[in-house]
Amino acid sequence: MDYINVKNTILPRIVKLCLEGSKDLKKHALLLLKNILPSLDKAIIADSLLPMLDNIRAQPIDQEINVILLELFRNVCQSVDIEVALSLIYY
Repeated sequence: MDYINVKNTILPRIVKLCLEGSKDLKKHALLLLKNILPSLDKAIIADSLLPMLDNIRAQPIDQEINVILLELFRNVCQSVDIEVALSLIYY
């Protein structure tokens, strides 16, 4: 699979599952995002992943999903400047 295919077709489907899926689907979709995060560029992370993670964080969620979210936020902050991540989440 090439990067453009992942960016334009697969990633939007994963994001949709994270936002609208059942608890199990959200969990598996978030784990998948955690696995493909190192291959994504900073612009995609800042433009689509961080707002999506913030939307999930605002929803009532299960503890397992919360732990996965925390791991994703930690990995995102390592990939993107922490100031960018914090500005998108808290402002």
